[in-house]
Amino acid sequence: MDHRTGAMTLYTVGVPFKAFLIKAFDEDDKDVGQFVQLGAHSRLMPNCSAVTHTHPEEKTNILAHWRAPKDRRGKVHFKATVLKDFSHFYHAMPSTLPEEELRSADVVASAAVTY
Repeated sequence: MDHRTGAMTLYTVGVPFKAFLIKAFDEDDKDVGQFVQLGAHSRLMPNCSAVTHTHPEEKTNILAHWRAPKDRRGKVHFKATVLKDFSHFYHAMPSTLPEEELRSADVVASAAVTY
């Protein structure tokens, strides 16, 4: 399998969000790959394959790039947690990339939330 980097977009429809966390893991719930080339509202989480917000300003989308390991086989799962405010949040929304998409040149995974 090629060592690929793909874009991941997290967005909401209609209502902005203040905070987010996106994590990549394999079928055994182990961290896999790494996020690279983050947008202005994102930062890496230390010691794991995850990206989160830098500040609680309202946003409607974020873009992050995730790189697959050179020896990756099988599926990669992404889960996103999105916080609208402290009373409204959505935890562990799944998105899974099948192995054939990991091999493609343009891997794009999106998680959409409608409030």
